[in-house]
Amino acid sequence: MGALSVAILWHQHQPLYSDPFSGEFLLPWVRLHGVKDYYGMAALLSEFPGVKANINLVPSLLLQLEAVIAGKEDRHLSLSRRPASELTLDEKIFVLNNFFSTNYQKVIAPRKRYADLFFKRGITRGRSVRDALEEFTESDIRDLQVWFNLVWFHPATVAKDEFLVSLIKKGHNFTEQEKERLLARQMDILREVVPLHRSLLESGQVELTTSPFYHPIMPLLCRMDDASLGLPGAPLPCLFESAPEDAEAQISRAVEYHKRVFGRAPEGMWPSEGSVSEAIIPLVVRNGINYLAADEEILAQSLGSTIYPHKLGGISRAEDLYVPYEVRVGDSSARIVFRDHYLSDLIGFVYQSFDPEEAAKDFISHLERIAELTDSLARKSLVTVILDGENAWEGYDNQGVQFLRELYHRLEDNPQIETVRLSDFLKECDSIRPLPRLFPGSWIGHNFGVWVGEPATNRAWDLLGQTRALLKQKQEMLSKDVAQAAWEEIYASEGSDWFWWFSERHHTRDDFLFDSLFRARLKKVYSLLGENPPLALDEPVSTVRGLPFTEPYGLLKVKLDGRSSSYFEWLAAGRYVRGRDGGVMEQVTEHIIKELFFGFDLNNLFIRLDFSDKIENLGGAQILILFVAPTELICRVDELRAPQITIERGGRKSQIKTIAVDRVVEMALPFSELGLSGAVKTKFYVEVRLNKRVERVPLLCPFYLTVPTAEATQAQWQV
Repeated sequence: MGALSVAILWHQHQPLYSDPFSGEFLLPWVRLHGVKDYYGMAALLSEFPGVKANINLVPSLLLQLEAVIAGKEDRHLSLSRRPASELTLDEKIFVLNNFFSTNYQKVIAPRKRYADLFFKRGITRGRSVRDALEEFTESDIRDLQVWFNLVWFHPATVAKDEFLVSLIKKGHNFTEQEKERLLARQMDILREVVPLHRSLLESGQVELTTSPFYHPIMPLLCRMDDASLGLPGAPLPCLFESAPEDAEAQISRAVEYHKRVFGRAPEGMWPSEGSVSEAIIPLVVRNGINYLAADEEILAQSLGSTIYPHKLGGISRAEDLYVPYEVRVGDSSARIVFRDHYLSDLIGFVYQSFDPEEAAKDFISHLERIAELTDSLARKSLVTVILDGENAWEGYDNQGVQFLRELYHRLEDNPQIETVRLSDFLKECDSIRPLPRLFPGSWIGHNFGVWVGEPATNRAWDLLGQTRALLKQKQEMLSKDVAQAAWEEIYASEGSDWFWWFSERHHTRDDFLFDSLFRARLKKVYSLLGENPPLALDEPVSTVRGLPFTEPYGLLKVKLDGRSSSYFEWLAAGRYVRGRDGGVMEQVTEHIIKELFFGFDLNNLFIRLDFSDKIENLGGAQILILFVAPTELICRVDELRAPQITIERGGRKSQIKTIAVDRVVEMALPFSELGLSGAVKTKFYVEVRLNKRVERVPLLCPFYLTVPTAEATQAQWQV
């Protein structure tokens, strides 16, 4: 049947990094991956005009790229621009904590000056950033600013740019003028990303596909119960109602946006995380999408058989995998192709440890073997390879350039293989097989377990569901612009990335940031509605491993005098020391709260605050105790010079004077005034507001304790 058709699809996506209130980008990855991968991957393809490929561009990525080009900065860029001599202490700490965020072995180590700065920072030795700063000169800081941005240029770009080559050769003692020119070059390249893709599209070398606008898991939006098929017995969210209209809005807006950017509508779609179900078929068809792509494990579940063609020592059931299908739901039908899971993962996870030439030869040998085994079939066969187009390359030498060039060269010259654009193949294919059933699942484990079914992911869906329900209830009272802005935040909150990072399977140093950004999106909806957001949105969604505080272990006998009267007075209390819960927010070094103690006797919750500054210097400070469970209430101290506690609960206010201020602040909150009794677990935060600064502790999870009872005390507690 001639040459084997091979469709390679590079999926390009980044989470949503902008703060919905300030608009600031909190992480730099759209800019940096744009400079390196989104430009470099397309530029590499252009070197091999005989290789046809497919690139999937998620609209929310392109939207963020537009904003960066228009001048919206991330903090990393702002602090890169700042002259090293003008950086404050906190800004220098941020630079030293964040400007080594790349692969050490493949990216930092090969650059001597960058590696020297890395070792001076002492990350692997557990060296504190303050100790490291004592040795970092102004020139060191400036060199770090330059190197962090320089290594994110694609090697193919560097090779053709005399200025970038000169910076690498110079290596150290960079000037502010060189740094400014480097950052300007980043913007030049970012402005070329979309035109380069459009050029490849118009030349016929590349097909551009899309995904739902904010990268949601469409099957879960359409019908949450579909998750049970791949996760039998798993608990599902209680408060999120199916919203197929949201899934369709995400599709239609993606198609319109793609059409605006590239001048034509996309024919195909890589659904977010390869997630498909029968419920999404009518939606994609109504919006002009002719085909979808998914994973081979979905095909196996749909056929009720095992495929896995590479795992048993030979290609088995190749006739099932290397053929396009048609799915019909009611009057709607769409074509669907299934990626070769094994071949895709070879590029994504395995070949980075290979010699580039040997890796390319190995990949081609797999394709040649498939070509031989499918040659006798009375139809043309299609091998589909799909993977993220940016995440693998930091693990390769030289960002995978040698491997990709070897691969493209061999694909271009091999007579047994022809690379294809998916729409071209499907238009010419006359043997598309009907698929009687489409199993709902993703490209990870053929289920949705990464995004739903765990306590944190379910809680996120419930918070989203509550917010969405309120918007639906009030939308008729809103102006068109306000309603549109509120729905935009709902759609953004439906993105898969939030739930990915809430899963217990995935963790990053920026867990808290992703968590807070998700809750900020929902808070923005309440703000647009003129409503106060529930205090539950102040409590992180994620399960936190390792509490940032010790728990109380006995009853307290506290003398409210604003002093630490004796060693034993607070010995049995829970204790929080600022800095233990880490995260992005801990890059701010001057804290208001130094230490906090909390505990109880049978009648009161006791809280003690120790401040970094003297009490007499804290005039105007306001203290809030924010209870988030079992009911929401606030205890407020508005004036430290004549302190009293105002308790706000259920629209009612009461005042008590069980507070003392001297060297520390000590307060007693009667359980009866808080409405707490009977061994109930209570959760709370402490917040101090001073001179427009707001500091809340803990950062990652609330303090919690169980209200004591006399019976439990006799059995368990020391007195």
